[in-house]
Amino acid sequence: MAALELRTIGDLMEIVHAEEGQFADRGGGQPLIWYRGHPYPGWELQPTVLRRWFIDLAGRRSEVLPSQLGQLGIEIAVNREFRRKAASLLPTGASAVDVYFLAQHHGMPTRLLDWTTNPLAALFFTAAGAQTQDGVLYVLHPRDLIPKNPEGRPRIYPSDVVDIRDPLVAQAVECLFTGENWVEHPFILPIMPDLRTGRMLQQGSCFTLHMPPTPTADARPKEPAFSITTAKKYVIPQSAKSDLLVDLRRVGVNFASLFLDLDNIAREIREAWGMNPSA
Repeated sequence: MAALELRTIGDLMEIVHAEEGQFADRGGGQPLIWYRGHPYPGWELQPTVLRRWFIDLAGRRSEVLPSQLGQLGIEIAVNREFRRKAASLLPTGASAVDVYFLAQHHGMPTRLLDWTTNPLAALFFTAAGAQTQDGVLYVLHPRDLIPKNPEGRPRIYPSDVVDIRDPLVAQAVECLFTGENWVEHPFILPIMPDLRTGRMLQQGSCFTLHMPPTPTADARPKEPAFSITTAKKYVIPQSAKSDLLVDLRRVGVNFASLFLDLDNIAREIREAWGMNPSA
């Protein structure tokens, strides 16, 4: 089935209303729906370390490490290196989870995939890049990612989306620093983080954590096919991107409002005035 097109903010609001209509009446809290925008149509719903370029690079680099973990060995090595080299800049007593989320925030390859509770932010990220290509906006019900627990047996999976302090988050992240205590039944875990000041607050950030496979004694672990397949997909034609950016700026959604730092305030002014030095 072909993906549907989305050309205007009005189109997006119709989608949001339809999705929220599946939840309880207003007044029962914010419906749990997440959004993600891709400026390119070919990107999969996978975090950096599951993308082909990283897997290929890890395959070429894994032989230089004594570990038999292959790609996971590379992940553990770079995570430890980030924590060691960033030690003077990390908060006192930062946990492995704190370090991992900070690493993601500053551009390190991780198993975290960014989502947002703000559909306008997702639409902006779709429209703001790759002006000569179609973009894609995804709509996800994160609870759909959690496997059902088997009846009559001890609980394996969480009953709902978790917060950043959940013990399962700590276990899934700490093994990517220690190489030990792997999650026995890995899956894609939806996480609602604490929204501290900064871009996470402005963007309504949330994440999926694509857990690592459990290593075995006789072979390197085989990565599960952890690309999200339950999200609905809407195409933003490249011809609609420039008009969408104008309309999004009219409602206060732009680089400056989503990032709120001096670099992006300057970037937003340049973009609004058409100051593109490569043009």
